[in-house]
Amino acid sequence: MAAGTIYALKEKTRKALIPDLENPYGLALHGDWLYVAESTFVKRYRYDSKTLTVSGEGEEIIPLEGFGGGHVTRTILFDQAHKKLYLSVGSESSVSLGEPPLRAAISRFNPNGSDQEIFASGLRNAVGLRFYPESDVLG
Repeated sequence: MAAGTIYALKEKTRKALIPDLENPYGLALHGDWLYVAESTFVKRYRYDSKTLTVSGEGEEIIPLEGFGGGHVTRTILFDQAHKKLYLSVGSESSVSLGEPPLRAAISRFNPNGSDQEIFASGLRNAVGLRFYPESDVLG
């Protein structure tokens, strides 16, 4: 398998969906969209689950350029109502001061990437986010 490629898996079939990504980590499905969190952008692609295909180049909805090194994991998920996208971006290091507000935080957005707000901050590198079943409590 090629590094930086998203694959669809169905039964014993593996199909490359999106190649040449920059450290893809977080994935989320929302309606007809497949969201991919890379180290430099959160992008969304039109996704057809019946044919296991994406169309287009991907829409860059949340820019994360200029974040330098540090943690490259980007966790994404939608709330229970599928109204808000949550994005976790780790810190640049353990002691960096003056990082962009999206770093070392969990932010919340509309599904199109608009209306960003900080949900939680002061987090070194929150990964593996989830909502407790049948609740709006993020864990």
